[in-house]
Amino acid sequence: MTEEMGHSFNFTVKTLNKVAAPTNSKQVYYSDTQEKYLRLSVGKSGSKSFVFYKKVDGFPRRLTLGPYPGLSIEQARTMVAELRQRLASGENPFDTGIKSRAEQTVEDLFRDYIENHAKQKAKTWQVMEKDFARNIGPLKRKRAVAVSNADARKLHADLKRLRGSYTANRTTQLMRAVFNKATKRGLIDGPNPFTSVDLEPEQPRDRFLTAAEIQRLLSALDLVDQESAGGKYPYFRDFILMSLLTGQRRANVLAMHFDDIDCDQMTWTIGAGETKSKSRYLVALGPREVELVLRRKAALGGGYVFPGDGKTGHIVEPKRAWTSLRMIVLGDSSDEGKKLGALKLKTEEGFTLHDLRRSLGAALANSNVNVALIKGALNHKDAKTTLKHYAHSNKQAEREVKQMVQAEWFDPAIDTSAKVLPLKRRG
Repeated sequence: MTEEMGHSFNFTVKTLNKVAAPTNSKQVYYSDTQEKYLRLSVGKSGSKSFVFYKKVDGFPRRLTLGPYPGLSIEQARTMVAELRQRLASGENPFDTGIKSRAEQTVEDLFRDYIENHAKQKAKTWQVMEKDFARNIGPLKRKRAVAVSNADARKLHADLKRLRGSYTANRTTQLMRAVFNKATKRGLIDGPNPFTSVDLEPEQPRDRFLTAAEIQRLLSALDLVDQESAGGKYPYFRDFILMSLLTGQRRANVLAMHFDDIDCDQMTWTIGAGETKSKSRYLVALGPREVELVLRRKAALGGGYVFPGDGKTGHIVEPKRAWTSLRMIVLGDSSDEGKKLGALKLKTEEGFTLHDLRRSLGAALANSNVNVALIKGALNHKDAKTTLKHYAHSNKQAEREVKQMVQAEWFDPAIDTSAKVLPLKRRG
């Protein structure tokens, strides 16, 4: 909301009644020459109010006294005199617990964004809080009105150098949303400093576990003992297995509830509010998944399949358990693993939790499963997403078919008839 300062004059009934509504701004202030800290605020609709104005600790502060003419000029001047005396005695009449726009810090804007937007709209608000605490650094204490585009570009550049393009881009996008929402809520004026920051190009991740790597993973899950991830995170083995077997998104698996699972029909219902497509989705479960659910239900009785102590009632972020498993058993390494005292190795061996989901799609593609079935199994809204991520995994199947044909050419003694299916003539 733009504020303009009008000229000063002696407040009288005649002069105040002549003051018209502003035409070039939403609000304008006029000063009383008799009481220097008294202001008249005039809104775009023509409404008028008396305001006590004074700088405190270098920041302009305003306190609305009451509407004019309901509050007389003399009453307003008396109130201002009393407020000045309170200030002189060390009391701060402006201390209402609410900061002015000039005082709002970046962290204040973020907290408002979480409480008044993210908690109602995003299931990942707790992840946002962790990312903000980890990535924003000293900028969070800076007054929001003082954050420049240069500050925003520097944050992006620093994060790119220290934590990679993905983190730099996601953090910038989060802060764009925070400043946009703060502007709409009237917490801050001016252009969004994060809007013009150029995001780094990102290479879509296409990592998936090979059959051999999945065997290593399954063996590792069986080998964990009380001194490894299994002892610290007793839910973790079943969570990994359920993620791998169903191919569903991490957030959905973690929020899995026994009430949503029909073991007789072997289905798991994910509500419309829990999916990216915003539509209800039915996951087909196999015998292994059902056995896992029944075993956990016998132990827990009901509620969430992977219960937690937080506000959600279920586990939210299993990253630490995943890192422990990789470091202790799989021999994988990462920045998180380096903190555990492991040697950081930049190899293709590294993989993430989301790669478990991608691995099921890749295995289905390698088995020549119809793209429509893969799309349905992973609940992709658009088949293009399925093709983009998994078309490359068909190369192994293509390679095997080519090898069979080439074997007939170069080594006719080898019988490949058992592997090659004959084409059927159309009716």
